[in-house]
Amino acid sequence: MRVLCLTPWFPDRPGEREGNYIFDSVMALSAAGINVKVLVTKAWRPGRSDLDLSVFPHGMILGLIRHISIPRNYLRGLSKWLYFIACYRKLLCHAKKHQIELIHAHTEGVAEVAVAVGEALNIPVVVTIHGINMSHRYIGADKQRAYFRKVLNACDRVIIVGEPLRAFFKELVGCDDHFRVVHNGFRLTGEVPERKNILTGGNVHHISVSNLHEGKGIDITLRALAQLNSEGTTGWIYTIVGDGAERPMLEKLVTELGLDNKVKFTGAVAHDRVSGLLAQADIFVLPSYREAFGIAYLEAMACGLVAVGVEGQGAAEFIRHGVNGLLVKPKNITDLAEKLRYLQENSVQANAMAAAGAETARFDFNWEHHACALVSLYSEVISEKGANSCRY
Repeated sequence: MRVLCLTPWFPDRPGEREGNYIFDSVMALSAAGINVKVLVTKAWRPGRSDLDLSVFPHGMILGLIRHISIPRNYLRGLSKWLYFIACYRKLLCHAKKHQIELIHAHTEGVAEVAVAVGEALNIPVVVTIHGINMSHRYIGADKQRAYFRKVLNACDRVIIVGEPLRAFFKELVGCDDHFRVVHNGFRLTGEVPERKNILTGGNVHHISVSNLHEGKGIDITLRALAQLNSEGTTGWIYTIVGDGAERPMLEKLVTELGLDNKVKFTGAVAHDRVSGLLAQADIFVLPSYREAFGIAYLEAMACGLVAVGVEGQGAAEFIRHGVNGLLVKPKNITDLAEKLRYLQENSVQANAMAAAGAETARFDFNWEHHACALVSLYSEVISEKGANSCRY
């Protein structure tokens, strides 16, 4: 089976945080016997580095397409047209040259050109939507909604990485009969420690790993911990791993809540160092109320932490409340405080959940399972389209 992945998100070299999950997906597909090629598209920016093709498997990366994009979503129609012009002929030529049987577009923004090439060659196109990347300002106009409705309906399959995305995109597209859920996998880099008992004495160590932007709920965690503090549950510390636009606000909130001696910001951390930080903690807490899937929870669970996620969000697809982790109500400070207090006061139950969570993460959500699901989906759509209908 010959598959071409078109993506704007891809690391310049393996191991980088940005887009590495797509590289891992491609590598898992290759290990599963798929002949997979990658064409990367990136907006032109002065001084931006290029892909280092020498560090990727030979022949996997077909090339990098630079395109012009107007910043801040201004003149969106012009940006889309410039992207299409930059990509169409190169994608078509590569698909013909390598006799591609299916195009897999990563993100809805690149689906239009993939569909156009798919129609020209009469080969199927699938698109993976990795999250609700489009703000309401971006898709609020009727013209934008009509554009995405047309493009996503033209794809043979729309892959969503988590069930929470279904309702949003069903309303946008108008139907979901061609939607399929395929979870991402995860792979820890760096040394993964042997499972240890958590909450074994001293301060309970909470940790979160995320970009610091609205929707991740870091402020909710801070307020919940401040509530515990005010009620006399003071034996805890909290490490915030990550960076982003909300960091100044969060640092100010820490000071306002009187938590400067209990909360630490690490800033952005290389992915291969994350497992080491997780190994020093007890509870992974991220009350994110906009989470399509949540690889960070699985990474923490694999390292033996008990994970706390949010009901109805991506983590709820693998966290079974009270069994292998805990779920809290969205945007609910009091509920989160109660759950954190429960864990701090019930170490036996917390350790049982952590052990079950480690088993879930390590065995049920690896990249091999992800690749198997994609291969099955690819076979389904190629069969529907007709193996002999491809024209080169």
